[in-house]
Amino acid sequence: MFSWLGAFYSSSIIGVHSGSPLINFAVYSLPDGLWLVSCMIIVGIIWESRPCQFYTYSIPVIISSIAMEFLQITHAIPGTYDFVDVITLCMSGGIGVLIYHIYIKET
Repeated sequence: MFSWLGAFYSSSIIGVHSGSPLINFAVYSLPDGLWLVSCMIIVGIIWESRPCQFYTYSIPVIISSIAMEFLQITHAIPGTYDFVDVITLCMSGGIGVLIYHIYIKET
């Protein structure tokens, strides 16, 4: 799926190698965080002027995305638990709330 990424780190465009933590983060953790932020932006646009409804729908999304990561520890769902994913999801949830308060609610 991310075979195109090999063109960047095998050339001189990005000076990192395939085992780099930056590449690992971009491939494995960042997509989950971006999905969470985009979901929160959509919820924020829907409930633009109603913060109570925004939190009613966005907090369960944040909690469930983090819970899915923790369920991977117990093998209740397939996947590999990664602490970096948990941190990324927490930060993405915070970024989603900030985007709502700074850009969406103010308009």
